[in-house]
Amino acid sequence: MSSTSISTERATLETEASSEGASANSLSRNIATPSRQRRRIPPNLFGIALGVAGLAEAWRAAEPTLHTPQAIPDVINLTAAVLWVALVVSYAAQGRRQILADLGDKVLAPFVSLATITAMVLSAALAAQVFDVGRVLVVVFLAVTIALGGWLTGQWILGDLDQDAVHPGYFLPTVAGGLVGAFAAAEVHLRAVADASFGVGILCWALLGSLLLNRRFFRPQLARALFPTLAIELAPPVVAGVAYTALTGAPSR
Repeated sequence: MSSTSISTERATLETEASSEGASANSLSRNIATPSRQRRRIPPNLFGIALGVAGLAEAWRAAEPTLHTPQAIPDVINLTAAVLWVALVVSYAAQGRRQILADLGDKVLAPFVSLATITAMVLSAALAAQVFDVGRVLVVVFLAVTIALGGWLTGQWILGDLDQDAVHPGYFLPTVAGGLVGAFAAAEVHLRAVADASFGVGILCWALLGSLLLNRRFFRPQLARALFPTLAIELAPPVVAGVAYTALTGAPSR
C-alpha cells in the first residue's frame, strides 16, 4: 500500500472521528438543554391550591359536629395560601406571552380562572381572622373572576370555537366563579353581591350544561388527557348547595 493511500485513509478516519465528536457534542448539548429550561407551569395546577383550600372549608364546617380544633382548618388554609403564592409566582414568571397564549388556548383557557377562584376562598377564610382585609380581597378577586369569565365567554362566542375542544372545565370561569363568589361574598356579609353572583353561577350552569351535554351526545369522546375534567361536572350542584346555605344562613348538617 502506497504512502499516499495510507495518508488518504488516515485523513478520512480523522475527518470521520471529528464529525462523530461534533455530533456527540451537539447531541449532549441538545440533551442538556431541556434540563436548563424553565419547567412549564400550566394553569390547571392552580386546582391543587383550590382543592387544599376546599379541604380547609370542609374541616371548618365539621367543627361543630366533630369538635375539632380551629387549628386544623387554619393550618390547611395556610398551606393552601403558600401553594397559591408559589403557583402564582411560578406561573407569572413564564411571561406575558405565555399567559396570553394560555388565555387564547381552547383547552387551557378555562383553567386560568382557578387562580382567582382559589383567592376568593382564601380571602373568605382570612375574613374570619381579619374581617376588613378579607372583605376587600373577596370583592377584588370576585370582580376579577367575573371580568375574566365575561371576557372568556365573549371570546368563545365571537371566536371560531371548535366544539370538540369544549370540556367540563368550561364550567370554571363563570359557573364555579359565580357560585364560589356567592359563598365568599356571603361570608363577608355582602348579601346583594352574593345574590347577584349566585344568579350568574346558576344561569351559566344552565347554559353551559346544555352545551356540554350536547357535546357529549353528538361529538367524539374527550381526549384521554381530559378525562379527569369529567369530575368537574359533579361540582356545580355541590358548590351551589354550599353557596345557598351561606346565603340563607341554614345550618350545616
